Amino acid sequence: MVGATGRLPLQVGERFEKILEEKKIAEERLIRLEEKLASMQAVRLVGKTNVIEGIRVLTSKVDLDRMESLRKMADELRSRLKENSLGVLGSEMNGKAIFLAFVTNDLTSKIKAGDIVREVAKIAGGGGGGKPHLAEAGGKDVEKLDLALSKVPEIVKELIRK
Repeated sequence: MVGATGRLPLQVGERFEKILEEKKIAEERLIRLEEKLASMQAVRLVGKTNVIEGIRVLTSKVDLDRMESLRKMADELRSRLKENSLGVLGSEMNGKAIFLAFVTNDLTSKIKAGDIVREVAKIAGGGGGGKPHLAEAGGKDVEKLDLALSKVPEIVKELIRK
């Protein structure tokens, strides 16, 4: 069938491919925007640390949709805080509580990110682990995300005293 312009209309498959390409471009743009947001939030959070047992501790709930963005935020925080610092970030992703702990390199002999995040995630009905400087965990009970984050200072005190 020939259209009014004398050309054949795009075939369904070609339209579908075009829509998929547009979707891919939009998703990539969204990812870049979320990563910029994560970086901007990291800058804001740097000044919000508390000192516990002589260590700067940052705890925050953040609104990010991708684990990779959460990792980039933690990397940004580690590089800005530089030393004698650790933190736990929490977010809701896909109906689950997600936690990411980071520890600056100078502290990994005293306290490990995996130990911190494991204890935090237990409160939300989950578990996890990772490297001494960066670890991830998930919990089934998203309603306990805030409670779990509020317990970070106690968890840090316990782990340092061990």
